[in-house]
Order: sequence, then C-alpha cells, then structure tokens
Amino acid sequence: METVAVYWEPTIKTYGFNEITDMSLVRMASDNLEKIGSLIDELDSVKNQFALLWNQNDSQHDIKSICLGVSGQNRRHAVALLKQKCLSKNIDFIDEIYPAGIVYFHGPHYGDRYGIAETVFKTLNGKVKIIAAGFSGAAVYLVFPGGDVKTAIALLSQTFETPDSEH
Repeated sequence: METVAVYWEPTIKTYGFNEITDMSLVRMASDNLEKIGSLIDELDSVKNQFALLWNQNDSQHDIKSICLGVSGQNRRHAVALLKQKCLSKNIDFIDEIYPAGIVYFHGPHYGDRYGIAETVFKTLNGKVKIIAAGFSGAAVYLVFPGGDVKTAIALLSQTFETPDSEH
C-alpha cells in the first residue's frame, strides 16, 4: 500500500509577481539548432540582456526555432547584433516582436500540487494574448505582448494570493 499526499490550499499562494517589460522577442531558425546555440554562446557582450530562451518547433512549416527574450538598456544593440550574426552564420532571423514582456512567479508547494497551469489559463483565457507559457515544478513563466503584462498581473492577482493581498 502506498500513500500519496497532495498539498492543496483553496487559493494558490505565490511569493509575488515579477515582470520584465520593454523586451524584444526574437525568433531565429535553422535546421541545426546547435548552430543557433553556438551563435548565442558567442554573444558575450550582450548575454546579460537575455531574459528567457526557449525552443519552438513548428511541424506545419518544418521550422525549428529558438525564441529569445532580450531586455535591458542595450536591447536595441543586442537585437542588431543577433541580426548581424544570423546573416553571417546562415541562420534565419524570422522576426522580432516588440514590445513584449514576461511575468514570472513561484510559490510554496508548487512542485507538490497540480492545477496551477489550469488556474493560470482559466484566469487569463481570452483576456490577454499569451505568446508562450512555461511551467516547472516551482515556477511559472508567461510571455505577453508588452501592453498585456500589467493586465495579466492584475488578473492573476485576483486569483492567486500574494503576500500583500487580502484573500
């Protein structure tokens, strides 16, 4: 006999919402993702501008792409450098979405309970455009068009309990 314990509070707690705004979301593609990884590794001067990186496969168009969130005061320089490096390494610079932003948060027992992703999607469904979402055992990352970051935080604050909320 095995016993499984699940932690479940009526309102999901979080330690607060963090945001990154004024970000460019860059998408690059190649038939060899290692080539893109190598390009990114060479960008020492702007690596601290990278807020988030993820792989995206589009089987309909047979595209394997890397999406890279670039933020910070040197954002424009970093994007220009990425475009230049893509050209020299025969990597497709697909597009840049600007402005974009990230909301990320974590909370107690996120790795011990289920329903966090479902709650996030139900809360935001149809009210903001979600470009990408990532969930790990302990954290939630959401990427939005720039203007939707504040709206998303306001909506999530109605559903998730933060240290300063009165749920």
